[in-house]
Amino acid sequence: MAQVSPAHVVVGYWQDWGSTSDSPPYVPLRSIDSRYNVIDLAFATTGGDFATVSFAPNIGTAATMQSDIAFLQSQGRKVLLSVGGENGTLILTTAAQKQAFISSLEALLDQYNLDGFDLDLEGGTTLILDNGDNNFMSPTTPRVVNLISAVQQVVAYRQAKGRPCWFTMAPETFYVETAFANAYGPLVGAYLPIIYGLRNQLTFLQPQFYNTGSVTGLDGKNYNEATPDFTVAMAEMLMTGFAVNGLNGGTQVFPALRPDQVVIGLPSTQAAAPSGGYYSNAGVTQALNYLTKGQSFGGAYKLRNPAGYPGLRGVMNWSISYDQTTGYAFAANIYNFFNSSVPGNTPPTVSITSPAAGASLIAPARVTINATAADADGTVAKVDFFNGTTQLGTSTTAPYTFTWNNVAAGSYTITAVATDNGGASTTSSSVSLTVKDTTTSGGGNTGNCANIPAYQPYPAVYMKGDKVTYNGKLYQSTSDNLFNVTPGTADWWWAPLGSCTASVTNTGQTALAAKLAATTDSRPLTIYPNPVSGAAIQLQLDAHNGERLSIDIVSVSGTAPILHREYVAAGEGTQLMTLDLGRLPAGLWIVRVKHAGEGREETSKIIKL
Repeated sequence: MAQVSPAHVVVGYWQDWGSTSDSPPYVPLRSIDSRYNVIDLAFATTGGDFATVSFAPNIGTAATMQSDIAFLQSQGRKVLLSVGGENGTLILTTAAQKQAFISSLEALLDQYNLDGFDLDLEGGTTLILDNGDNNFMSPTTPRVVNLISAVQQVVAYRQAKGRPCWFTMAPETFYVETAFANAYGPLVGAYLPIIYGLRNQLTFLQPQFYNTGSVTGLDGKNYNEATPDFTVAMAEMLMTGFAVNGLNGGTQVFPALRPDQVVIGLPSTQAAAPSGGYYSNAGVTQALNYLTKGQSFGGAYKLRNPAGYPGLRGVMNWSISYDQTTGYAFAANIYNFFNSSVPGNTPPTVSITSPAAGASLIAPARVTINATAADADGTVAKVDFFNGTTQLGTSTTAPYTFTWNNVAAGSYTITAVATDNGGASTTSSSVSLTVKDTTTSGGGNTGNCANIPAYQPYPAVYMKGDKVTYNGKLYQSTSDNLFNVTPGTADWWWAPLGSCTASVTNTGQTALAAKLAATTDSRPLTIYPNPVSGAAIQLQLDAHNGERLSIDIVSVSGTAPILHREYVAAGEGTQLMTLDLGRLPAGLWIVRVKHAGEGREETSKIIKL
């Protein structure tokens, strides 16, 4: 298969769950940072037959997702469907399972007009070789043989329709590189027959160099994850090939992949890989300089090819949502490495922090646009703010902000462009917002509800203090980035202000809303993992030494706590706590932390799978 454009890729996995107020946040597909030119939709999963693939957006509709995908493709970006994930299972033991996989995957690729698909198969249920299956070039395990044949048929099907069909895989190192220093099968090297059997269909392999521990390199030395040495050693093994069980005298060689078929997979933040694998962007740049240019950073591992591999395809990361929490610092670093057009000058980074994507305001609106910007090798000279192609204003000092007054009803797309002292510039991801006409959105209300808009579901997003009417009553939001919570079902999120009348609202209800708004802290409560697939979560928050903390898990409607725990802060500042959720049913829940000493409360949504 010939190399497919683009020559270098910045790949990100897109998490199709959560909310914009979560940590990490849900990132609307249309708002993904422009430096990602390949986007993997995570994840398509299988049903009870472990073969029929299904995928539907958790937020929004299929039609919205189709439109968003087409929008990204219009920018020259590729959108792929990733099958599997940490909790996914795919077993194609029988002919019926194989056909179910083929038919269902072809239907999804057609429905969303995707550019291809990715296999992210993890765990010993999906990937395990039968006893006696000891030749990766000629596998006999039915689930492996059927998977290879099924992928070949799906790729051929899409190509016959005149559509490109990128095919990528994201194996863990245990199923690939560990086969150099260990005997092959049933789990060690279980991905090798799939890679070998699909080498002609493979666009690129993007192995996960995280959550893996230490692995032996071609020099016989063990290298720990989260280091440039590990990245270089594991990547070169794929581009030179290696003898299976070669460290112990094995002679069957797994053949090299072309450099353009190799992408290194790394976590974008520490929280993205709680079991290990994250290291600094500066360290990642060291690894890339050595891998692609032969510029050594003085590490222990020495390249077999001293000149390096300039054709290395790029870098994948888990995940876009985690990267967003740092202003897309990971994507910026990789993009700049491969694409910087300003010799010797790294372009700045920039992201819009408010308003939130999908915000809904009332005309004539006052829109305050805030952005963060930084420059790794210089200073930020200015940040320009745009609505579409129209410049709104400029800020030359941090914090970078601009207030846009008297905004009329309509839909707007906001971007920020940061320029550094060397003249290099970067454009932020766009943020869409809607300004509504009060003469029609208020539903003809008078008195205390005059000019107050009616509640709208997502994509309307409400900020703390926003007011809406619903079923003849007035409500006030007590939280930022609130959406898809119907007023009247959760007083904690929508404080009731009373019925719409021709007179001023009940002062007691107004006081309640003010109290709730005042005590709701906007600082994020960090919870991971989220979504929760296991039996426990970790909370990270700030507290004073000796302060009593009351932690509740409640439903989104704010009912009595399902779980209640009391803690006393063991020191000043950041606290790390673990909650056992083994008995918590699947669903959407609210974690609420009360600080007894300050009278402060923090809340965050979690998803229990």
